[in-house]
Amino acid sequence: MLLSELKSVEAPLGTLMSKELPIGYSFRLTKLIESISTELKRAEKFRIDLITKYGVADGENLTVPNENIAEFTKEYELLMSTEVDIVPVAVPLDVLVACDIKMSVQDVNTLVSVGFITE
Repeated sequence: MLLSELKSVEAPLGTLMSKELPIGYSFRLTKLIESISTELKRAEKFRIDLITKYGVADGENLTVPNENIAEFTKEYELLMSTEVDIVPVAVPLDVLVACDIKMSVQDVNTLVSVGFITE
């Protein structure tokens, strides 16, 4: 799974985890979220490194000036296209329906697209 995909499922998985699911799914989803969180924290460290590399001091903040945006973006996109080892947890749609889980269409589509919700 790509880092960019992990970033896109972070919020929908958080929504799903706030719902009451059968204990087996809750346990596996908790492990999954911990793995995703670890990978995203690692990616954030590299993003900050890129800001440090291409940024300039603006008071207490670092900002990437326009002349460095292209290189920053190129390296950041390369980072986010990195494949990471995450084993998805597939929750069948009928389990979500049986638990009366309500989620936005966008969140469901995001989780279906990466195999976290199956039919």
